[in-house]
Amino acid sequence: SEFNAMQSAVLTREEQIIHQANHDPLTNLPNRRVLNSTIKLLAKENTAFSIYHLNLCRVKDVNETLGHDVGDWLIKSLSQRLAELNQLRLLCHVGADEFILLAELDDHSTSDNLVKQIHQVLEGNCYYQGISLQLQVRTGIASVPEHCANGHSVLKMADTALNYSRKVNRPMQIYHQELNVNSVERLNLINDLKDAIAKDQLELHYQPKINLKTGIITHV
Repeated sequence: SEFNAMQSAVLTREEQIIHQANHDPLTNLPNRRVLNSTIKLLAKENTAFSIYHLNLCRVKDVNETLGHDVGDWLIKSLSQRLAELNQLRLLCHVGADEFILLAELDDHSTSDNLVKQIHQVLEGNCYYQGISLQLQVRTGIASVPEHCANGHSVLKMADTALNYSRKVNRPMQIYHQELNVNSVERLNLINDLKDAIAKDQLELHYQPKINLKTGIITHV
């Protein structure tokens, strides 16, 4: 009896360790490790799928104003609402205010339907001790094989689309190749600027603004 009890305790502890390694402690959702394993499996099976990279907006403002406990509560509220979606193969919390949805979709109409569902589950406000908090997300979308042939690249593409949606203040952005070009150009510009500052290669030019009525330069 003692031996069986000890063996059961060891198995339970091992299951807890495996669960903790594969799930986020805040939301109890699968983490990036499970996501990568699922993508590898789908790629091996040549299964078409789409990645929806979601970013919950203004969590930083909530943390600074109401505290991190409220921010955590808001993130858990979002995870519970997203779990209601019925077209998902996998829902992951990949850290902080970001989630990744993986769905096996047949065509653009079913993809559009999923996007509508995402917005529907976010429509109602969350109420915390009488304070109304609205869930708003930005979404970057990329698909296999539409945008790439392997699962490793699709995560990067969805992230690129999400970053662009932040840049242009748009709720949703589907990946296209021009977005990646813009990201590379921006990275090159940052690197070149660092070198230019170190080598004193920058010049500052002033453009005069003339008052056409008086002919006098008023600004530069």
